[in-house]
Amino acid sequence: FPTTFLGALANLTFLDASHNVITTIPATSSSSTNNSLQTLLLSCNKITTVSEQFLPSAPGRSPLMRLDLSSNLITQLPAAFANLTALKHLDLRHNALRSLPVEMATALSTLKELDLRQNPFSDFPPRWNNTFAGCRDDGTDAASCRRRRRAATDEGTSNSGYSAASCERHYETPSGYAT
Repeated sequence: FPTTFLGALANLTFLDASHNVITTIPATSSSSTNNSLQTLLLSCNKITTVSEQFLPSAPGRSPLMRLDLSSNLITQLPAAFANLTALKHLDLRHNALRSLPVEMATALSTLKELDLRQNPFSDFPPRWNNTFAGCRDDGTDAASCRRRRRAATDEGTSNSGYSAASCERHYETPSGYAT
């Protein structure tokens, strides 16, 4: 990941580094290096870990509102994910996540979109279930809503995480030529 490049772009608000061969997000590419970054798209890479140092050290220090880490190989998330308090859209679908840090449940209660599909989850921590307690899609009770959300995360679950096929269809340039 181009850490010196990101640090040099202090006013950058949007970065799309999807469809590369990025394997790690180094600590020095932190949102503390760039206090303007609001959207970071890193889908369809080969990221296996998200460094604790990549994330802000305290709540409210990052303006990051959209983070897309879909179609990677991430197996776990650090507890510091809870410090992304401005986050509104988080896409973690199609990884290898088996659980989520309990700390994220309360801190990320302001999320508007959370996509966890196609991960081999074994269970959500009890505090995550409470996060969905107000869910009233189609007028159903909270317990059924949690079951639907859990089923949605299990739908199409793959233990391998990354799917080249799901990413290949996005490799066309605007002119229509495949890259």
